[in-house]
Amino acid sequence: MYCAVADFNASAQYQERVYAFDQDTRTWGSSYQPETTSGQAAHAVDFSPSEAAVVYGYLFDQYLRAWVWDNDTQYGSGPHLSTNTGQYYCYDLQFHPDGDFLAATTSNGQDLVAYGWDDATFFGTKYQPATASLNSKGLDWHPNGNYLAVAGNNPNNAAYAWDDATQFGATRYTPATQIPDDGWCARFHPDGDWVFFHNWDYIYAYAWDDATQFGGTRYTGPKFHNRKFNVAGNGAFLFGCWNDVRAVAWDDATQFGATCGITGNPDHCEQSSDGELVFTAEGGSVCAHEWDDATHWGSSYVQNYSYSARMVSLADQGVTPEPTAFIPRIIWYN
Repeated sequence: MYCAVADFNASAQYQERVYAFDQDTRTWGSSYQPETTSGQAAHAVDFSPSEAAVVYGYLFDQYLRAWVWDNDTQYGSGPHLSTNTGQYYCYDLQFHPDGDFLAATTSNGQDLVAYGWDDATFFGTKYQPATASLNSKGLDWHPNGNYLAVAGNNPNNAAYAWDDATQFGATRYTPATQIPDDGWCARFHPDGDWVFFHNWDYIYAYAWDDATQFGGTRYTGPKFHNRKFNVAGNGAFLFGCWNDVRAVAWDDATQFGATCGITGNPDHCEQSSDGELVFTAEGGSVCAHEWDDATHWGSSYVQNYSYSARMVSLADQGVTPEPTAFIPRIIWYN
């Protein structure tokens, strides 16, 4: 499997790095960079659902960049640039579940954008909602792709309807009771019946229904303090941090449960598709932590080649699509 890292440092040796990780032996392998890097400080990253491309967003640049990716041959052609996003500081980006669109948030103004996407031609038309979600930060697509939740400065924690044919709906939906203070991250539950926000101190949950949107009750969870938390693939836990790498149990009937943590202070957590590992971006390192729903945290495996990791994305589905083009790559050996 592969772990792409958005690194805050603009130093050339850290730009657009992807690290190999062997799930069987629990060892980090080689790291890879494209032949042509961006020269920018990266802040967000996501592999396309097909794992045929990897896309980065940046702090001080108004363009997203994509490279061809192949799980056998690694980096291919790129960078392929989006049209201008209109703002600096890409906080988060994420592909639509069907892989035909890509949404991103930036720091100011009309700061939520979506692009059409094709693995062969990359970025398509840029779309923006009629009503901006100011100072947007974290975002997440509903599992069915029909809504996009966005965290932002109060009262801008919201959700937008989405249609592949008509893109953003006209209405921006907001909860009746907003979370206290500004939102930093938004995530839907994998079953689509809940949506979570956090405000740098606590995590909050609302029931969700596609027909009626936010439920009336706001549920308050435990302390959470990272920029981007995530929900386990089976929906039973949320992964984040509060001066540790933290897991919070979740039950649809009783909501937030007990917490358990190990040493760490990550900006972002992402679980592998098999549920056995939680990867974290923790400043100067990228870590893989063993996870079991019953026994919780196991051993940790640290990769110290990152300077200031902000976000990770995993390619672990075993998909090996043919690249649209291929150029020689630079390989950094450990």
